[in-house]
Amino acid sequence: MLTKIPKEFSTERSRHGPSYAMKNLHFHQVNEFFFLQEGECTVQIDNDIYRISAGTFIMIPDGCLHKTTYLSPNYHERVLVYFPNLEMNWFLKELGQDNIDLIFKEKVIKIPAKRVSYINNLLEQINYELNGVDEMSTAMAKAYFYELLLFIMRCDKYSDSIVQKLNVSNLVIQSVIDYICKYYYNNISLADVAIEFGMSESSLSKKFKTFSGFRFKEYLIGVRMKAAENYLLNTDKSITDISDLCGFNDSNFFGDSFKKFTGVSPNNFRKRI
Repeated sequence: MLTKIPKEFSTERSRHGPSYAMKNLHFHQVNEFFFLQEGECTVQIDNDIYRISAGTFIMIPDGCLHKTTYLSPNYHERVLVYFPNLEMNWFLKELGQDNIDLIFKEKVIKIPAKRVSYINNLLEQINYELNGVDEMSTAMAKAYFYELLLFIMRCDKYSDSIVQKLNVSNLVIQSVIDYICKYYYNNISLADVAIEFGMSESSLSKKFKTFSGFRFKEYLIGVRMKAAENYLLNTDKSITDISDLCGFNDSNFFGDSFKKFTGVSPNNFRKRI
């Protein structure tokens, strides 16, 4: 689902109760900087899933399908900063493409406790300036954001980095996710995948939901919708062909599913974008 987010530089702060889960997989047309200040959650970014705790930074590039599910019995608080690729021009000029690629490649970084206050202070300053203190506020907010990204890029650059890249802990479920992403265009089902990985349907269903935060069918549909969006944006294939290529046997069902997922029909999605 394409979520409407302002295309200019902006921030968002939210606090959720225990066991909160986003309703849908979604993506934005801008990049998203995510910082979890309190709690624990599972985050899926395209075909990768991470379990994270407070003090973790995530970079979600524009167009990446993602969803967050909060796990702990306590409250969760996070800060988001949305920014278009245009805001990376200064980095490109000063640091080069390799450094920009680095921060988008290493998407999940754990900040050590002793530096979390520094991150939080920068985020507070960004939010404060975006409230419009004076005519210099937007420039000040961006300057603080650049400082924030530079800090993270520097930390990740050195072998004795004060940050740690996170890995998915459940390799079986990650393998299932990779399988879905590779064969989504086939008529695969929970039963098929359970056999493929030597598991019972009930066991796979339960583990998949517990680990990823998604039901099996929900995740499969999300992957198919992402593929459909790519075909609609980058090819002139017919809706019927795209339906077949994305694993739908019925183009009408595909159209209904696509509209439910994105909020618009396939034809209107192609025209609007």
